[in-house]
Amino acid sequence: MLSKVLKYENKAMSRIMLPLYAALLASTLVTGILLLISKVRLYNEDNFSYYLTQPDAVSRILEIMTTVFMISFFVLIAAVCVATFIVILLRFNKSCLGDEGYLTFTLPVSIDDQLWGRILASAIWSLLSLIVVFLSIILLIASAGLLPDFFEGFIDGLKELFATEGVVGFLVQFVCSMLVSLITAPIACFFCLTLGQLIMPKHRIAGAFIVYFGLSFIEQILVSFLGYFGLKGDYLIDFMLENDFMTIMRGTLWYELISLLITGTIFYLVTRHILKNRLNLE
Repeated sequence: MLSKVLKYENKAMSRIMLPLYAALLASTLVTGILLLISKVRLYNEDNFSYYLTQPDAVSRILEIMTTVFMISFFVLIAAVCVATFIVILLRFNKSCLGDEGYLTFTLPVSIDDQLWGRILASAIWSLLSLIVVFLSIILLIASAGLLPDFFEGFIDGLKELFATEGVVGFLVQFVCSMLVSLITAPIACFFCLTLGQLIMPKHRIAGAFIVYFGLSFIEQILVSFLGYFGLKGDYLIDFMLENDFMTIMRGTLWYELISLLITGTIFYLVTRHILKNRLNLE
């Protein structure tokens, strides 16, 4: 049943996300074409320089259009990132905590399958959004004629990175942390929504924000508490002085990975318990 829940959630989210992806890629394509046209038109083949003085009317129009589409490009990037987050929240709120919840929890599907189907769908679309944004930026860089320099710098950076001792382990930890965060991020969102509907049944979204800010406040207290005792006992200072940069970064990633696993597990178990035993549907 997990595959069916995942398929249904992917289908529901695709109705919103795919048009946004198409709009972003179309904006990238148009902006890239305008950049190429502007570059060809403004380039002086006689002395290999750009006409930077007294541009004609067509050049001015091209400049205005390029600026407008550049702005729309960055706006759409922000829209894709924000929309991914909002759609994840709205889908869970509507299908599990709203009117659809009556149908959702009468289906012969376990709570775990219901949750994991939505968690995996959220992770998939978050990853897709990152990939689409990355590809659009690469396409824009290519249209500006900067792709060879970009890849040259990228390859040089990789060579320098892999020449560092312990980098393979660091990259493995980094990828693991990214994958775990893709899973734990929607779990944290679902936890805030689920607990928020218990705290403020009439204002569920406001309750979710209260839970979120409460968690952020507690997290800051814990970080400050650990940092204080780490500095007081000279543990952090000794660790940073006795180890190289890569070891410090790996230690930081271990701390982040363990924190994500612990908090993600707690949030999942609490969310599961509320949905199973204390759900208050609208």
